[in-house]
Amino acid sequence: IYISGSPHLLLGLFKITPSKFGFYFAGNALAVIIGNFIALRLTKIFSSEQVQLSASFLAFVGAVALILLSHNTSNVFMVVIPMFFVTTGVGGMFPTATGNALKAISQHIGQASALVTFIRFGSATIITLIVAHLDFSSCQEFSMLVLICSFTALIVSIIHVKNASALLVN
Repeated sequence: IYISGSPHLLLGLFKITPSKFGFYFAGNALAVIIGNFIALRLTKIFSSEQVQLSASFLAFVGAVALILLSHNTSNVFMVVIPMFFVTTGVGGMFPTATGNALKAISQHIGQASALVTFIRFGSATIITLIVAHLDFSSCQEFSMLVLICSFTALIVSIIHVKNASALLVN
């Protein structure tokens, strides 16, 4: 959502300069790296399911903050800072969710990994098509889409943790 919508949002609505846009976008890339790094460290202490759930929760909290703050279109930081937390959560979710999805597979791991990647890129394509039709006269549609996607990721993570716990009990 951020990759597709940030040019319209930051350059169009907030009227930032193209050079500043590069810095804001780099901050988003940094958030992904930080999320990956933290997730890697936390999986040495906690289960990957717990880390995935925590990362999903961080993304959701960031999305809620985005909804609450994004009505202020005079200050770009009301969007950039909450999105940093959303993206940090996403950065932590990607490796743990992929690893968790592949844990149960003992054969055809390459095909399973390709399917996970296909689902990720297919979802991104659908989201990009939705973002292309957003009205960027305010941040509300953008923020709501971020909230819906982060909430969906949180629900999927909760279900996965419950299923993983049930498998351990059996």
